[in-house]
Amino acid sequence: MEACLLRLWFSTNTQDHCTSIPVFTRANHRRLYFGNVYNVTGYIFMNAFAFAGSCTCDSNACCGSLTIKEFLSAKDQYAYTTTAQFPGKTPSDVDQTFYIANVELL
Repeated sequence: MEACLLRLWFSTNTQDHCTSIPVFTRANHRRLYFGNVYNVTGYIFMNAFAFAGSCTCDSNACCGSLTIKEFLSAKDQYAYTTTAQFPGKTPSDVDQTFYIANVELL
């Protein structure tokens, strides 16, 4: 299966009526980390939020309608895909679905 690049679109604000999950990375930017537990030294907040469930922003914009999951590629690198494209992929240790605003094929 050929790999493709995706651009992931996240909300930049928390939403009062949705469970907002902050998104972090590390200096090498090779993996995303989801949740407040990563709000510590060594992790970089990306000014981005995913959601635990489907979410419409307070402004009625679509904040979290597409689902993504993290998986391990053939080279044991972390990658992300929509859950619709997930079957057959090896889930990472974070076997959880996150809702984001959009996914764009590059």
